[in-house]
Amino acid sequence: MRLRSTWGAAVLILSMTSAIACSKSSSATGAGGATTTTSGSTSSGATSSASTAGAGGGAPCDVQAADSSLAAVTTAVASAKDGQTVCVPPGTPSWNAPLVVTKAITLRGAGIGQTIVTDDCASGSLIQVTEQPSGSVRVEGFAFLVGAGPSSHPDFFINVDYAVNGKPVVIKGNKFALGSSANALGVGTNRGVITSNLFTGTVGGANCLNNSSTLRFRAASSNASWTTPPTYGTSDANGDLNLYYEDNTAIDVLEGVDVTDNGRLVFRHNAFTNSAIIHHGTDTSPVGARYSEIYNNTFTFDTTTKCPPNLPTNVNFLIYDRGGTMLIHDNVIPKVSSQAWGNKAEVTFTVESIRRNQGPYACWTQGYPAPHQVGWGYSTGGTQAGTSGVFQDLEPIYLWSNSGGGNYDAPAVADYSPNECLAGAPSAQTFVQPNREYYTKTPQGVMQIIPGMRFVRAIFSA
Repeated sequence: MRLRSTWGAAVLILSMTSAIACSKSSSATGAGGATTTTSGSTSSGATSSASTAGAGGGAPCDVQAADSSLAAVTTAVASAKDGQTVCVPPGTPSWNAPLVVTKAITLRGAGIGQTIVTDDCASGSLIQVTEQPSGSVRVEGFAFLVGAGPSSHPDFFINVDYAVNGKPVVIKGNKFALGSSANALGVGTNRGVITSNLFTGTVGGANCLNNSSTLRFRAASSNASWTTPPTYGTSDANGDLNLYYEDNTAIDVLEGVDVTDNGRLVFRHNAFTNSAIIHHGTDTSPVGARYSEIYNNTFTFDTTTKCPPNLPTNVNFLIYDRGGTMLIHDNVIPKVSSQAWGNKAEVTFTVESIRRNQGPYACWTQGYPAPHQVGWGYSTGGTQAGTSGVFQDLEPIYLWSNSGGGNYDAPAVADYSPNECLAGAPSAQTFVQPNREYYTKTPQGVMQIIPGMRFVRAIFSA
């Protein structure tokens, strides 16, 4: 069935149907949809054979790397053609320079317990992928360990760059051991699928924290994101107008998913333990996150001792929004409370620019609304924020049908602290109000999710 709800001047179209019926293949194909194979040997470091089975199943290997070293894999990728699968055998190599992928190929390891790559790349991302117009790039079946790299943002284990007319990149079935500060994925485009991956972090220090992330999502090239209506549900008819993050597991990755400039994210069916999803606003980013659909996820607060003498992970929130809007429904969101760290607000909204001296609208004094603030988006651009030249519309956050005991029925609205602006700077509660910027109910005209049913899946999802 298709359920419509007026969303300002935009139309929110939600489609609920069987996950089996709606799932689509995410296999990459070459131009024209053909996958070509050859036989025999190629240049050193790679062999090509249509009869070689793909590691962990899937399409056969077209090009088999001689071993798992960076040199051998680079040679194999160089010899592959669009639509082909490059298989990397088991091994525990150290890669000390980026592997660049600029073809519509599948790069497949032997499995997360078989092909285990240590990132010793001192500068740059370990695997650098650029979208391809000829087909989807896929990376699957690897485990990644921290070595000399990845260094801090903007370096990642895997980085995905936007290309005009590019097809969604698929990152599936990998394991990332992030330690205390590594960033697994960087994505610079509002399309793609991140699915069935495992991310683990390590907390430490007196405050038992880390700043690791599974994803830093900045669609900087999508300049129209804040001047066009949202593409919720089946409005994304081809599955290439949002980034889909689904069926992943994260454990102790405190900055789990970080959405910033122009990002449009669908975050669903994930298991997040001591891990959060965060929206940046215009405080530390030029434009801030556009929106996230957050549904059918299970958040868990694990109080197991992680730091001496007997401290659990110091989780400060599970969903934190500093800009843009969200749909938050049918999630398990528990209460975050411990003797060590006290009671925390699981769902928190804020407008940092009114009390923070950073970003393009630092110490905002032009009144309500602030540019790209929480609970605002775009349908017709009917309201200008002050004299900023930013035109936007109310696009409220909706929270409904959540469970688990968290504060989803009474989200916190917090002020940035310490106040870096005028002593009389307004409170975020003036800018973010219930039944205006957010509603704790089902959007008008939209039925609650039927158990066992799911929204239509992205066509590139495996």
